[in-house]
Amino acid sequence: MRLPPLTELLTYKNERVVRYFCHLYPDFSHEKSTQLFQDLLAWMWLNAYRQTNKRSTYLFGPLLIVDKMWHTFILHTRDYVDFCYRHFNDYFHHHVEPAG
Repeated sequence: MRLPPLTELLTYKNERVVRYFCHLYPDFSHEKSTQLFQDLLAWMWLNAYRQTNKRSTYLFGPLLIVDKMWHTFILHTRDYVDFCYRHFNDYFHHHVEPAG
């Protein structure tokens, strides 16, 4: 997996994902959802960086909303796969955290 520069990753926008997230979670404004999408991209970068050192990174507690945005992005399969291969040269898998 390639680790792109964070600044490159944060230039990616996907209005369809943000609008769909707003539809699924109407308590989130478009502005907050857009920021949450950017937070997801930053988290994905951090996760990829830690993977280069064989370290895991999990979403828990207050970060679980980022996981919901990730699920929303994954539902847009073509966009998600294109994003992964363009920025990471690989599919960025969503691993389920171990129980407990």
